[in-house]
Amino acid sequence: MVESMSKLIGVMGAAGSGKDAVAGFLRGVGWASVAFADPLKKIVRDTWGISSEVLWGPSELRSRDWWLCSACLTVKVLDPEDRWECCCPTCNEPECMPMLVRSCPECGGAPREDGSCESCNYPETFVQTLSARLALQRLGTEGGRWLDKDVWARLGVKRAKGLLGAVPPFAGGGPLGEHRAPDGTMWPGIMAFESDEEPVLKGTCLSDCRFANETRLIRAAGGVIWQVVRPGLESDSAEAWRNHDSETKSAEITPDVVLANDSTLEALKALVREHLG
Repeated sequence: MVESMSKLIGVMGAAGSGKDAVAGFLRGVGWASVAFADPLKKIVRDTWGISSEVLWGPSELRSRDWWLCSACLTVKVLDPEDRWECCCPTCNEPECMPMLVRSCPECGGAPREDGSCESCNYPETFVQTLSARLALQRLGTEGGRWLDKDVWARLGVKRAKGLLGAVPPFAGGGPLGEHRAPDGTMWPGIMAFESDEEPVLKGTCLSDCRFANETRLIRAAGGVIWQVVRPGLESDSAEAWRNHDSETKSAEITPDVVLANDSTLEALKALVREHLG
């Protein structure tokens, strides 16, 4: 199989489809994983103080609303069930306000001064609450990609290629579990390796492919593209962020492998092992 010949895999799929789960299964058999969005997540973490647990944790956390404390200006990521429990976790100030931004309902683009969308010319943008996902989308696409459309793709593939054949940082002792480095790189635990020799990475996974230029650079580096498909995500299409280019442009990409995430995690794991050969 063509996929079994590569040590570089790019994983694509809609938000919530299971890309991170696939990357986790690959780490379980001795792969490392990085993401094109890692540099953006570091910016959001360092600028707004959003925790690594939110930025690199389960996908749904990145869609949660941000609220701002009027007293100490701490940004709070709000659990939907705690919508009316807005007390600041830092200073206990009860007056916290949602952080709002104008966005296009058609494509998620930013507004012009007249209120129309600068990306698709939709006549009227609307106000929505800021979230980690929206911040990452705007910084990545309307920011970095607007200046240089290949900036994140080049950086991500360079990082991934640089890890190929590397020795994991905990080789020879130390924690046995997975480890996330400050730059976002996710290293497998040393127990994932099946040899008594010094453990060396079997490959690298880029866990968040969204644009054709990303997949083009992965393939140019000898990699392949896996797509994770999960039924039912279409029901969330009314959410504005799902209409952003970072969610819709993947339709232009033809993957090398399609993984159907329509059963259990164990079934998805079995598919990963099958396509590794």
